[in-house]
Amino acid sequence: MSCWTRCTGKPLAFLATTEQAQTHRLVAWAFALAKQHQVEAMPDMLLLASYALATGDSGLQAPELQQSLSESHRCPEALRAYLLAEARY
Repeated sequence: MSCWTRCTGKPLAFLATTEQAQTHRLVAWAFALAKQHQVEAMPDMLLLASYALATGDSGLQAPELQQSLSESHRCPEALRAYLLAEARY
């Protein structure tokens, strides 16, 4: 049983189509950003997708995120540090 089902009492199939489409769009965008900036570590990609779902479009367009993504090839910990720091707020 998924966490969603335990928390809401409804299976995931009952999510509204628009919510599913929004979720897919944000995750696809996050993975595209990861690919564009050569982020290849799956934990970092999943963290970025989670961040996208939590913050929406504004989070993925944040200049600070773009800076961290630009630095990720030189310092792989930069992206992870940024995303985890943002998750605390």
